[in-house]
Amino acid sequence: MISWQQRELNERLPEEFKKRGFYMLGFAPPEFAPMPYGFKNRDKCTEYLSIMEDEYKYVAFKNMAVKTGTIEEQEVIGNMFVKLGSLRREPYPMIELTAFYQGRMYRYVNQCYHFSREMEFARSCEDVQQAIERLMMEATEVVDLWWRSVRTLIVENRWPEEEYITDVNYLQ
Repeated sequence: MISWQQRELNERLPEEFKKRGFYMLGFAPPEFAPMPYGFKNRDKCTEYLSIMEDEYKYVAFKNMAVKTGTIEEQEVIGNMFVKLGSLRREPYPMIELTAFYQGRMYRYVNQCYHFSREMEFARSCEDVQQAIERLMMEATEVVDLWWRSVRTLIVENRWPEEEYITDVNYLQ
């Protein structure tokens, strides 16, 4: 039997992801999903998305690209995965941001302890909505962490010279 919190989450979560530009697995076969950045082979991508769909109750992802450079603009590409309801792995929702730039991969992961706790103690539909908002806020925090890391690399001269990231607005 499904709890009212689970029913509310089933109704509200897809709307929230769609509003924020995420693609949520489970509404169409993985073969029809857009390819997350970083994948070059459609078969491998479909296999990966199928595994994610089998491992988690909810999986949403969003491709992202930001421009870098002053003279020669280049693109930093990546994706963000939000994984909830693990069937075999970690008990908390996970947010993973993976960015690729000049042959390097930058990966940031956040476990959303607060979301699980807020869902556990939800007493109304508004509480469920607040938990979802908290999850989206934690996704924004992962983006902020990535952005701070890039700025630190620039300041420490470990990022290619005269390059900076602009147009970081993919979570609005």
